[in-house]
Amino acid sequence: MSNEYSLNITDKVINHFEKILHTPYEKDEKEIIASVENTLSEFKSKNVEDYVANHIQPLESLLQLITDEKWDMSKEDKSYVLTALQYFSEECDVIPDNIPVVGYIDDCIVIDIVVDKLKNQLCEHKQFVAAAKVYGKNPDYCMNDWKKTQRKELFSRLRHRRLKGLKSRYTRGSSFSL
Repeated sequence: MSNEYSLNITDKVINHFEKILHTPYEKDEKEIIASVENTLSEFKSKNVEDYVANHIQPLESLLQLITDEKWDMSKEDKSYVLTALQYFSEECDVIPDNIPVVGYIDDCIVIDIVVDKLKNQLCEHKQFVAAAKVYGKNPDYCMNDWKKTQRKELFSRLRHRRLKGLKSRYTRGSSFSL
C-alpha cells in the first residue's frame, strides 16, 4: 500500500530558506562544486526518490551556469547559487540527508527557490550555450558576441515582419490579385 502526501511550502518557509541563501557560503568554490558533482553522480547511480530525481537537471544547470567562464554572472547571483549548492552538499542541514525518503526535501526546496529566482538567467544561458555551438567556431566566443548576435537576429525578424506587412497591404488577400 502506498500513500501520497502533498507538501505546501508557505511564505514563512520560503523566507526561512531565503535567509539561509543570503548568508555567504563558507567553503571553497571548487570544493562545493566537486561535492555537488559527487552527490549528483551518486544520485544517477542509484535509485533515488522521484522528487530528488526531478532536481538533478536543475542542479546540473546551476552548476553549468556558475562554471561557464564565458558567462558573465553578477557576484551576488553567483554567491546565491554557491550558497544553495553548499547547502545541498551538506549532510546535516534542516532535515539531515541521511534520513530515508525525506532527507533531501529541504535541499530541493532551496534548489527550487534559486531556480525560480534565476529562471531567466538559466534560460538565457541555455540559449547562449546553443548559440555558442552554432556561431562560436571562434574559441573566444563570449557573452558579448552572443548579445550582438541576438540583437542582429531581432532586427532581422523586425525587418522581415515590416516587409511582410507592407507586401500584404498592397494585395487583395491572395498572391494572384491584380
